Amino acid sequence: MIFSVDDGNPISYPTAIFNNSQNCYPDTVCLGDAVSFYSTSIEPTNGAGISQINWDLGANGVIDQVGDTATFTFNQTGWISIWMQAQTISGCDDDTVRDIYVMPVPTVSVDFDDDSLCAPISPTFTHSDVGFYDSVRFELYLLTDSGTTNLIQTWSNVPLIARSSAKLYHTHTP
Repeated sequence: MIFSVDDGNPISYPTAIFNNSQNCYPDTVCLGDAVSFYSTSIEPTNGAGISQINWDLGANGVIDQVGDTATFTFNQTGWISIWMQAQTISGCDDDTVRDIYVMPVPTVSVDFDDDSLCAPISPTFTHSDVGFYDSVRFELYLLTDSGTTNLIQTWSNVPLIARSSAKLYHTHTP
């Protein structure tokens, strides 16, 4: 236990902890997502309450936001560090860092190999994708002369999970 030089009272430190409010795993977000982080820090035992929470997106030494909650919008893919510091009214502090992976937004496209639709036909559909996703579902409609649509075919793939040597990333449904 550390004692204050001024009054001989013990000095306690807070415990810095934070979580985030999103539907993905705690360490994965999609490009363009706005994610709120909130402090669940533990106050010190001597009753010195937490007076300030500092947030640094990118852990570059620049305080980006102050307060119990911070919201960041992720505009660049790759790994980024979120640093949070909890300070008491007596100036004691603790900090923590969490690495977040920002994934590109998945895109899916469908190609149709035949522009002439005179019956009978056997069209071939192929799809390509970029990014990671849970699943994809395609629906093929027939447009009638009266302007109505009739669903004639659906198909979907099995869920995909992207893996890295270090982490398992949650995937995103487009």
